[in-house]
Amino acid sequence: MKKSAISCSALFGFVALVEASVCFAQTGPARPLTFPATQFEEIRIHSVYFPVQGYDDNDNVQIMIGGVTPDPCYTLGPIQVDRDDVKKMITLHQMAWRRNGGLCEPGDLFEESEFNKEIMLGRLPAGDYKISYGDGVTMKNSRPMHVDHVTVDHIDNFNYARVRDLRLPRVALESQRIEIVVGGIFSAPCNELKRPLQPQRVGGDTFVILPVEIRPAVMCKSSSIKEFQETFDLGFLPAGEYLIHVRSKNGGVVQEVLTVYPRP
Repeated sequence: MKKSAISCSALFGFVALVEASVCFAQTGPARPLTFPATQFEEIRIHSVYFPVQGYDDNDNVQIMIGGVTPDPCYTLGPIQVDRDDVKKMITLHQMAWRRNGGLCEPGDLFEESEFNKEIMLGRLPAGDYKISYGDGVTMKNSRPMHVDHVTVDHIDNFNYARVRDLRLPRVALESQRIEIVVGGIFSAPCNELKRPLQPQRVGGDTFVILPVEIRPAVMCKSSSIKEFQETFDLGFLPAGEYLIHVRSKNGGVVQEVLTVYPRP
């Protein structure tokens, strides 16, 4: 089996780039983290989000994580992904460093700060995976994820439009009606969205939107780029966290986490 590795230590000199970094540990036995203790510390991941039905082995797997920093003075660093394709184990370690100075002097007390972040896992071999996460001391949380084998040689099961924009309130109350807006472009100027097009609620906490584009029976003569924008009404949602997952062209995904709080 081919092992893939990216050196995490190469990232430490580039603080401006560190928030977007993902470090993959080599497949095999778990090894100690290589982050300098004086610069980075591991912070808690409390949730992992992805559609309950999982993915296909030709998908570019993208998941979301939710966690907390000890206070708002922390900046997210790289995330280390320990991936073992043989044992079907994926372990996530989110690193962060604390800024000092100004309002962030050492010893200042602040409340914890929530964050969400998208993680690119790439293509995974078919099988049933276990994703483990926690606070670095005890990886006590886990979630199963299924990757199905497909026999088609193309990445998309349908001709999805290219999604470029997903707008929604990141935080809402139970008393608020939730609307989301999806925007993008068609691959051909004559194409249009296949209807009916409505969010599919999967597993209780995930809304999946599949913007499939079709060519109409009547040909058009337009040669300009054609954009689309669709608004969806999710209504009133109970308190909780929800993943809004929108498929896009070439195995892409645009997704965000929505947090709904109880009525005050």
